[in-house]
Amino acid sequence: MNQKESAFYLEKGKENSVETANEILSSLKAGVSKVQILEQFKEKYYVGYVKEIYPIDAMELNTNIMINLIERELME
Repeated sequence: MNQKESAFYLEKGKENSVETANEILSSLKAGVSKVQILEQFKEKYYVGYVKEIYPIDAMELNTNIMINLIERELME
């Protein structure tokens, strides 16, 4: 991957991360339960090839950590 491709990939990764964090934060503020947020996240992201390479237990653990971190750091 050259420098231009790397920069593009990193920028898209950042945009997706911020968008996902904002979606989780909005759900938390709207009173959506963490269990429901996890299920929504799985429906959106745990599909296709991801299922083949990412064990469900690891996905759920990492997503729950992210939800808790967003709640702790960004909830007002």
